[in-house]
Amino acid sequence: MKNILICLFVFGLTLSAPAETRVLCTTFPIYQIARNVVAGHEDIAVDLMLPASLGCPHDYALTPRDMMKLARADVLIVNGHGMEEFLGAPVTKANPDLHILDSSTRITDLLAFESDPNTAPYEWAGWFDLKPGRYTWTFAKVDGTYADPTMMMVILLTAASDKPDIASLTKTATPYFDQTPEDHGPGDALAPSPVLYRLQLDETSDVTRFEIMIDQAGAYVFFTEHMPFEFEADEHFFKDADGNDIEPLAQQPEAKAGPGHGHGQSHKHGHHHHKGINPHLWVSPRMSAEIAHSIARELGVLIPAASEGLARNADTYAERMTLLLEELRVGVGTLPNRRIIQPHGIFDYLARDIGLEIIATTQPHGAEPSASEMLRLVGLIRENGVGAVFTEPQYSPRVGQTLAAETGIPSAMLDPAAAGPEGASLDYYETVMRANLATLRAALGGHE
Repeated sequence: MKNILICLFVFGLTLSAPAETRVLCTTFPIYQIARNVVAGHEDIAVDLMLPASLGCPHDYALTPRDMMKLARADVLIVNGHGMEEFLGAPVTKANPDLHILDSSTRITDLLAFESDPNTAPYEWAGWFDLKPGRYTWTFAKVDGTYADPTMMMVILLTAASDKPDIASLTKTATPYFDQTPEDHGPGDALAPSPVLYRLQLDETSDVTRFEIMIDQAGAYVFFTEHMPFEFEADEHFFKDADGNDIEPLAQQPEAKAGPGHGHGQSHKHGHHHHKGINPHLWVSPRMSAEIAHSIARELGVLIPAASEGLARNADTYAERMTLLLEELRVGVGTLPNRRIIQPHGIFDYLARDIGLEIIATTQPHGAEPSASEMLRLVGLIRENGVGAVFTEPQYSPRVGQTLAAETGIPSAMLDPAAAGPEGASLDYYETVMRANLATLRAALGGHE
């Protein structure tokens, strides 16, 4: 009997022992920082949800495997600031008890997206040759959600008798996006007018339609905050009164071949960013240290017994980042030319914190620049004496290489550490950044 009681007592201790806290991280860089923060805490298991080789998940869609990981997790650590647009109602459905920890909580000194002052405030522009009549612009949910609950739009009648140069109209359209928008709801009629429309979509309906009233024949250019193709499900976004599809005769970005509904462009178009905070904080060692402190602080609230150890680990990691930052600053500070072109806003924080000057961004919305945009970039490179044009692994190097060949400056690839190998070492980030420093010095005139 005594042995039975001892066994039951030991069994009871096993059942009441503290359970392991399962932490899931959305992206590779957040996973790497979290691993450093929880190092030595055997009762905290950290896992990565998305493939380590993926990079920035701007157009990612959750898979059944992801849903299984979410269902088993206790805590989900996200990058924040729009990086995880694929998260939403399915996450709550998969695990209603999941604690979502935003790694950017309470971090200040953030940058707006994009940093390129030459970037247009709209994402798409399309030219249509229209006759008088009533037209319909349709927004549809894709996979159960709208790409965005609102859409800013400007509709202008141009004086062009032939196909207008859309790029040349940027200066004309840009000021309208600084105006106070005029709100319109489902079913409202819009007319070409020098105003900024903000179209409010009906979240209770799978489709939201607006009427476009055209009084005179002419060349009309529509400037929209988001790609209209993102809002296509079973029908084309623009139709005449008889239900016929109306295709743009010219558009920017230029259409690429792909699946769709007769418009020659797929729903997905690469990196997609709305206006707001640039989410690529981790690329700067200074901001990476801030993320570590944020994770330690917020995770410590959920796991009080580990809070002191998490804070110590975050401090240690931050010290490493401080040393790395100084190494980068010194290495860049001696360069004769620190003016660069970047692929998109992924290097904004790094450039700010180590002393690089970004003159322009080649692909702020993911799509490759049009011929007229390439000419503009060539002009900017020459006018500003740019030292080099840089690409990154997630984009094709073709644009950067073309600009380099046209202007005679170097082209090289920088790695933002957005992706990495399975089982990467805890100091993988430092290794990548030191390799980036060598690339910067080689391309911008440093002497190794």
